[in-house]
Amino acid sequence: MASLSTIFIGFSIVVASAVTKFVNPIVVTVLGYVVSVFFIFLMAKMIGERFQARELLRNFRRPLSEVIIFRCVLGQLILLFGFSMTIAMRAVFMLRFEPVFVLIYSAILLKEKVTARKLGLIALLILGGFIFITNLSPNFMQEIMLGDALVIIALAFLAYSYLPSSKISKEINPTTMVITSNLIAAAIIIPLLVFIVPISAMALNATGLAYIVVYAILFYVFGVVLWFKALGSVRPWVVASLLALEPIAGALLAFFWLGQGLTTVQFIGGVIMIAATYFIAKYK
Repeated sequence: MASLSTIFIGFSIVVASAVTKFVNPIVVTVLGYVVSVFFIFLMAKMIGERFQARELLRNFRRPLSEVIIFRCVLGQLILLFGFSMTIAMRAVFMLRFEPVFVLIYSAILLKEKVTARKLGLIALLILGGFIFITNLSPNFMQEIMLGDALVIIALAFLAYSYLPSSKISKEINPTTMVITSNLIAAAIIIPLLVFIVPISAMALNATGLAYIVVYAILFYVFGVVLWFKALGSVRPWVVASLLALEPIAGALLAFFWLGQGLTTVQFIGGVIMIAATYFIAKYK
């Protein structure tokens, strides 16, 4: 599930990086939530998944609140603002730090033992991601952007949400969780949209709306639903690490959509990432 989620999330990163360059990130966030709820509801009906909102709100009030605050509101907003202020491929590489944050939280809050093998696999994953995204260009770190810092801050919030999400996923199905959290998050963010975003910035053309719909379907309907499903059976830090293939999925979309190819160096980095992900999936 986590590996399949990677494909959709990787595609969605490219789309999100594109749309936030000309549509306000708050608008993208709110509309993305609203659109995703509609499609996830249809998905739940098609697969016959029961809506467990009552159980979720009654038995998991605190972890649900943490997911909404740290992932759906703070993490998502800061991440999209970061995407709007940095180069897309730099943002994709920085997302590889998420499993590092998850591992730290797991060690501190879940008392999970940090072994040398864990650290080695994470290091290998980050190395492959660095090679793949930067192409070992000497000019990669010449410019430090505000967006870079925002992406890293967002990852700290997003990584924490793995822990409460893991608790919920043991008893609540993914469509219920994503529909409920997205609806509540949208209700929280709408006042920001009304009072902070100028009316002129809310205007959308057909292209902007299409990008948001595609982003919502790729990221929430498929990516997040499968991500939440994976958390029900796989340890949080492993799920976070398996998402390391996002840049490869994004590169494929960039190749077919934007006509961008891979260099030999990037291919080597991708192979390293695949190898690290394989051993993480086999980790016991």
